[in-house]
Amino acid sequence: MANILYLSYDGLNDPLGKSQILPYLEGLADLGHTITVVGFEKGKKPEGSARQTSGKLTTVHLTYHKWPPVLSTLYDLYLLRRLVTKMLNAPVRHATAASQIDIVHCRSYVTALIGLWARRRFGVQFVFDMRGFWPDERVEGGVWNLKNPLFAMIYRYFKRKEKELISEADAVISLTRNAKKEICTWNFSDVSPKEMLSSDKISVIPTCADLDLFSADQVSISRQCQLRKSLGIEENDRILLYLGSLGTWYMLDEMLDFFEVLKVNSGFRFLFVTKDREVLNRALANRHYQPGEVILTSCDRQQVPSFISICHAAIFFIIPTFSKKASAATKMGEIMAMGKPVITNSGWGDVDEIIDGENGILIENLETRYYQKSIARIPLQTDPSKIRQTAIQHFSLQQGILDFNRIYERLRNDL
Repeated sequence: MANILYLSYDGLNDPLGKSQILPYLEGLADLGHTITVVGFEKGKKPEGSARQTSGKLTTVHLTYHKWPPVLSTLYDLYLLRRLVTKMLNAPVRHATAASQIDIVHCRSYVTALIGLWARRRFGVQFVFDMRGFWPDERVEGGVWNLKNPLFAMIYRYFKRKEKELISEADAVISLTRNAKKEICTWNFSDVSPKEMLSSDKISVIPTCADLDLFSADQVSISRQCQLRKSLGIEENDRILLYLGSLGTWYMLDEMLDFFEVLKVNSGFRFLFVTKDREVLNRALANRHYQPGEVILTSCDRQQVPSFISICHAAIFFIIPTFSKKASAATKMGEIMAMGKPVITNSGWGDVDEIIDGENGILIENLETRYYQKSIARIPLQTDPSKIRQTAIQHFSLQQGILDFNRIYERLRNDL
């Protein structure tokens, strides 16, 4: 089994860390791998403090710095490099096999800069878990304005580094097959003797859904009745659900346009389960709904399955930009794991392969006539077990753990 140093710029105590990082690593530790995971926490944590979370999994916390922009990230990279240097030098000082790190696994681009440096400096195996096309995501999401010379320079730097990271990594992990296909069309001759990348180097491992938590069997009928009553929903009301944040990538106005077509003669009500109350209220300001047609609430993660269980279908539209080729929406797996159909637009991630007409509706163009055609096909009577099977096929945590394990075992055998 391998000794892994896992680097994440996301905090392990963040919701993402708890749902998308630690479950994988705990599963891999259970298989016998020794893992030290370093995360940047957004609260006050002692620098470099370590905690044994299980027999073979140790977490190390660094403090995330947000201000000033750019300089704070450089400082975080300095802290991480200093810590990694100490860890990778440890075998030299102590000469114990148990302390020798075999693989540095880096989640996303920022920590991958340290992973690439460690590979060049210490000769460890390097896994680039790219998560998505991060530099393009920053530009398309409006975080980096290319009219600003500083951000234009940073973008160009990371686009070049992107090729170096992919080319020199011992394994690359993509969230989607669509992103893998895109990468395999790139020319790497400016950073590598080889012009094209072997597709075998890239593994596709999507974000996972907790299939035990997100299971219809876990929500009782009495809980559903209680929840409907608290929200003022009658048992026969049809519910369209939106779940999660209403941030940069979600097309709220278009979803409301869809609902306005849907609610005509259908009796549907729109339930938003989100903490972005102000964003929704601004979008609703110039629209006219009857009282109760739109319901707004929020909940913690453990309550999410109950809210999904009372809906008839869930919706989310994602802006289909270049960077979204690499996007895998966790909420899609969670909703489908509950046996509920998803209504979404085409052109992002692997959604065009996953949604097949029996587990949801794929809208080709966000226009009224396409909404009308889609509404006629909403699979409200579709077998929930078939929808859940799609989630198991594409978003299984256990399958993801096995996929990571195969990568670790292959790299360990190459040493």
